[in-house]
This record gives sequence, structure tokens and C-alpha cells, in this order.
Amino acid sequence: MGDYLGATICVTEIIILTLIYVLQSLNSWERILFRAVHIVDDQNIPTLVQFFVVMLCTTLWCCFVGHPPVFVRESVVAILESTNQDDEIQIRLNTTTQNNKADGKQENGDIITESKTSSRSVAEKIVLDNLSTFNDRYEAVLTYMDSLAKPVGSLGTLEDWAARLASLQRSCVPSAERVTCIIFCADHGVAASEADGGASCSSYPQFVTRKIVQGLDAGLAGGSVLSRMHGATLYVIDVGVLNHDDSSCSSSDIVSTSVHKLVGGTKSFSVEHAMSIEQVEQCLLAGKTAVRDSLEKTSANVFVFGEVGIGNTTTSSAILAALTGIEVDKLCDAGATVGRTVDESAIQKKRTIISQALQLHGNTVGKPMLALAKYGGAEIASLAGAILEACDRNIAVLVDGFIVSTAAAVAAHMCPSVCRILFFATKSSERGQQIAIESIQSIAREHKIPAPPTPAIHMSLRLGEGTGAIMAIPILRSAATVLSDFGTLEEVMNLEIKK
Repeated sequence: MGDYLGATICVTEIIILTLIYVLQSLNSWERILFRAVHIVDDQNIPTLVQFFVVMLCTTLWCCFVGHPPVFVRESVVAILESTNQDDEIQIRLNTTTQNNKADGKQENGDIITESKTSSRSVAEKIVLDNLSTFNDRYEAVLTYMDSLAKPVGSLGTLEDWAARLASLQRSCVPSAERVTCIIFCADHGVAASEADGGASCSSYPQFVTRKIVQGLDAGLAGGSVLSRMHGATLYVIDVGVLNHDDSSCSSSDIVSTSVHKLVGGTKSFSVEHAMSIEQVEQCLLAGKTAVRDSLEKTSANVFVFGEVGIGNTTTSSAILAALTGIEVDKLCDAGATVGRTVDESAIQKKRTIISQALQLHGNTVGKPMLALAKYGGAEIASLAGAILEACDRNIAVLVDGFIVSTAAAVAAHMCPSVCRILFFATKSSERGQQIAIESIQSIAREHKIPAPPTPAIHMSLRLGEGTGAIMAIPILRSAATVLSDFGTLEEVMNLEIKK
């Protein structure tokens, strides 16, 4: 719409300016009539030629460009023209309607009747077709969104999120109202003191992991505060916290210990493998089980996954370096700091620990199970398992910062279709997150899956606990509402102006 109106205005301005130029050149209408008789000998012939050329171009513009379909993308016109315009279709949306009613949304009925000339009905047909692929649905919804009353693509990432969510839920009225946040917690051997066989990779001692779990249970930590604010159901799962048991927490509804817990956490990858392959499988199962159990209680249509674990930025950097072959210096940053000033010596220490470990353990590029086994950690493996389970169930996942993005990259290496369900919420201040995102996007493109776009929020967040992803819940809900409620350009243009 913007392109057509802009071009029309430009043509009009040219006509007006040309007329003014002609009048100024010829001084008066009488002189125009007089000179028209002697036009062959007139030196102002170029002026008149310019005028008639402009008029000719304007006429051609109106004939070949200014017809109604110029307001929408050609793909929309092609789809609509290929559809039988005389029939009407009835689309039964029982499942969607029931979900919306559960979310507090009202529908006029369980049957939506629309003309096949409607771009929305075309998208609905594809979305509800049991034989349609994710890509079919995604493209159909994007095409429908091009017909909305807005410039094409003007909502940016929001349009991808809307199309992705609709494609997963097989509905053009998707919902992001039932959000469950699961935070996995574990300790890392590499964060233990050197006296205890670790490498003291973190600025914080290991027991802080346990205290954060208690803070989440008490409703005082970031993940619990923001979950409560945004109406997300919160579960905190101990999959490898040192010296923790549920008796230290007051609420059994929030904090629980997984039956697949890796007791004592991982070993220090600076001297040995963090886990065995069997323990990796155990932690993957812990994540999958947490998702299954939560769905029995909440029937979530969106997941937020978070983590707590002192030393897990070091572990994530090691996993990414091992999985991708990227140099450590390009992906390892400060992690959790005790002050606002970055300690360069602490960063260099982490890089040295990881570099030595990479030499110790050998090549694991493209081998996610081996990377998890050699470097850990229990909560990262659990996150990967949870993402895999959400993928099997076609449930959207709002991806938090560096640690969760690393787990998502691990899961995508295991199962490329994971790329479909990922919604990158927040850009971390850790450079390694960008490496993880690029790895996922590369896998998506390799397997012909729409690559998830870059993170929606950029606020230099690095807390963890799923906080960045929780803050993106309203954005995902906005995407769902845009798709369900936004009017088409045709509807807006047909509105009557009240006098």
C-alpha cells in the first residue's frame, strides 16, 4: 500500500511541477494558444514534449499498476485467484475454540464460515490440513499476514513468531496464555575449589547454587518474581545440586528433586570426563520427564526453560567450543561477576581452563552426546532433554540466554526439527550465545526449516533462571493477538467513514 500511494504522489507532483514549468515558460494561456499555431518553429517544443511524456507515463501507470492487487504481495493474489470464488468453506475449530475458552477468550461459535476469496480462509485450510508440513503452514500464515492492514513485513520478528506459533498449534488463532517455566538446577565439578579437585572457574562458591534454589522456593529470586508477575506456572527441578534435599524448601509445589538426579553434580572436566554416556542419558531423561509431568498439571502451550548452576557459563563455553570448533577466545566471557567492572584476569583463567580441557578430551565437533559427557553439566543436559520433549509435542519454547541457547544448540544437533519450536527471547551479553544461535540457524537452513530469527530483547541480561524468556511472554502473546485480531487491508479499506 505504501509503495503504491508513494508512487502516485510522486507522479502527481511531477505533473504539477511540469504544468507550472510550462506556464512559466509560456507566460499566459493566450500565448499558449498563439504559439500552438506556430509550434513547429517554437523553441519551447522540449517543454511541451516533456508534458505529454509525463501524461503518457501517468496513463500507463494507472492502466498497468494501479489496480487493487497492488496492495498485497503477489503470492497472496496468486493463491486467491487459484481458489474457486463461488464456494464457501466451513472450518471447524473445536480444539482451538476450547483452548481459547479456557484462556478466557470468547468465540461466536465453533464453526467459522468464510468465503474462499478470503486470504485468511486460504491460510486456515493449509494450517488445518493434516497432510501439511510445518513449512507449508508457516508460509501460508506469513502470506496471510502480508494481507493485513500494514506494510509487508513491518512487524519484523513478531510476524515470524506469529507464523511459527500458529504452525506449531495448527491454528490461525494461536494462544500463548498457558505458560510453564521449568528451571533446572545442578552443580559443576569444574567450579569446585582446587583443594576439592575443581578449577575454581567461578567468582562464586558452589553453595550459592543451593541458596538460589531456596530463593526460588521462597519467591524471592528473579525467576520466581517474574514468573509470578507474568502468570507463568513455575517448577524448579534439582537434577544435580550438591547437598540439597527437598526438606530445605518450604514448598513441594515449586521445588522438587528429579528421580533421575545426578547426585553430587558433575565431575571436573579440567581433569576427567564430567559424566558418563549413561549419566548424560539419565539427565536427558530428567528433562523429558519434567516436561511430561508438568503437562499433566498445566497443559502448557508455551514453555520457558531456565537454569541455575554456579560455573555453568564456563561449561557452556566448553560445550560450544567442543561442538562447533570455534576458538575459545571468541565465545568465552565473564559470566557471573561480583562487581560491575569486568575482571579480565578471571576471563583469561576461564579460557585457559577450557583450552586445556579441549586438548585433554580431544575432538567432539558435531557430537552432542560426547560433548555433554566430557564437559557437563547435568542441568544443561536436562534442558536439552526438555527441549527435545517439547519438540516431540510441538510446543513453543521461549529460549533464555547463553546457557539455554547452548542447550538448544545441543538439542538441535541431536534433532534438527527442534529448530521449529525455538523463539529466541533475549540477547545475552555473553558472546557465546551468538555462536549457539548461529549454529542453530545453520542447522535449520541445512534441513530446509525456517530459521528462528535473532533474539527479540536486547537489554544486556545475564541473570539466568529463565528471566529473559519470561520477560518475552507478553511479546509472544502480542504475536498471537496480531494474527487472530488484526484486520486485513481489504477490511480496513471497506470501512465506511462516519459523517
